[in-house]
Amino acid sequence: MDVNERLVALLVSRADRMNAEPTVDRHNVRGIPAAPPRALPKAASEPTSPWEAARAQICTHGVIDATRSGEQLLEALLTSSQTTPEEIRALLERPGVSDRQRVRILTHPQAPGELVVAYLLDQRHDTTLFTREAMQEQLTMLQGVAGIPGTQRLDAWAALLVRVSAAPATLEHTSNVLMTSPNASAVLHAGVALAVRRYRQINPALGRHLVSHMSTPATVALLPLGCLFRLLGEGDDGNLSTERISDLFCDMVSACCGTQSRRWERFFKLAPRWEGSIGELLDDIESDAGDVAGATRQRRSVPGYQRPSNRSPLLRPIDYSTLRAGGSAPTAT
Repeated sequence: MDVNERLVALLVSRADRMNAEPTVDRHNVRGIPAAPPRALPKAASEPTSPWEAARAQICTHGVIDATRSGEQLLEALLTSSQTTPEEIRALLERPGVSDRQRVRILTHPQAPGELVVAYLLDQRHDTTLFTREAMQEQLTMLQGVAGIPGTQRLDAWAALLVRVSAAPATLEHTSNVLMTSPNASAVLHAGVALAVRRYRQINPALGRHLVSHMSTPATVALLPLGCLFRLLGEGDDGNLSTERISDLFCDMVSACCGTQSRRWERFFKLAPRWEGSIGELLDDIESDAGDVAGATRQRRSVPGYQRPSNRSPLLRPIDYSTLRAGGSAPTAT
């Protein structure tokens, strides 16, 4: 079946909902709150031990690498109760720090939030070799992140969700990421947006959650039509209920087109070759006023559209003072 045949079949299957006039806000997107900064450790008024006196110098000049002595030094620095975000930042900038040590540093309670987010947004983690251990480490980072705006925090959760749902070793834990997050529906929306932006599709693990009760009109509106049809097919094949996502889609279309035949005509005309999202398609339909006379007047107000008035009497300006004096309006010859 082509796109329009699929649309007709889907809309007909929800004919009872199409008789109503639903009010659907497909632009309502929820976020998550910012992560407040942590209180810095209180500085001692005077050194309490030789170690505390020398700690900053060791952090700056000590050799930290994957050797035994490097591991011991890193352990000592990370377990100190006086470690500050500035010292954590200095540790991360050391050239000898290994990848495993970098993860340990970023899971420290005083790790700067923006550095944690930058690490989580790094697409080099998005591989099929992503492991459950790495997932747990990144979850720990996210749960402990502090001092960042809600938008950055949401971006990091979305990146982790897409990563976990795509890797074979972790895709079964997609629900764990959502349930651990501050707001499951907001994180799912951001994850779907990220996946569609990168790949024009969403993977089956993410799709299973989208067809569930967690989907929202704003999230469904992110999908291209082809992606929606694929999700519906996968849901039926996997014995998953697709009523929620089908109802939301039909409600959005019904709320947009209503009883206006012009909008329905435009909907079926644009749908087969539409490359954007469902929401963008409906926005385009709503932006078309449908007022032909008004559109004509708008075009004629553009200088490039106007023609010389001597071509036709119909286009000559009318002198209304002449009409009041008993004259007549120009007529076509």
